[in-house]
Amino acid sequence: VHLPDFCHRLVGPERAFEQWRVYAAPVPQGKTANDRRRYTGQRKFFNFVTRHRKGVLQLGRFQRDERGTLREKGVSLLLAVDLIRLAAGDAYDVAIVFSGNGDLVPAIKTVQEVCRKRVEVALTDVSADRLRQAADHVHAITPELFENIRLG
Repeated sequence: VHLPDFCHRLVGPERAFEQWRVYAAPVPQGKTANDRRRYTGQRKFFNFVTRHRKGVLQLGRFQRDERGTLREKGVSLLLAVDLIRLAAGDAYDVAIVFSGNGDLVPAIKTVQEVCRKRVEVALTDVSADRLRQAADHVHAITPELFENIRLG
């Protein structure tokens, strides 16, 4: 999906759309063909984000847990810090967060209570009750939202 088009669709024509931010951890190159495809695809996406005039990329990291499984680290923390920092700096009036991570609720509450900004969430997961309850508005991510949005 072409992320800027998707964001414009979600925000709607009545609101100005200033910036979109991506929070992710770069996947390791890996040894299998699938790992290399994932790595190459993610690198292309990261390049697209950083070259787009409204795109910002924030990177966490991957770390192996005690079983050797790679786990994303620092990504939610980066998002939470930016939510608060950018709200305090008056960089936005409304933030739309695409995440089902309930750990973001304290940051959302801080932005709402201290900075007096709106935080909306976009969810596909109906089980994200904590985020749903904390948000000023919930955007349901449905197949209809993707109609007429270009790929790539």
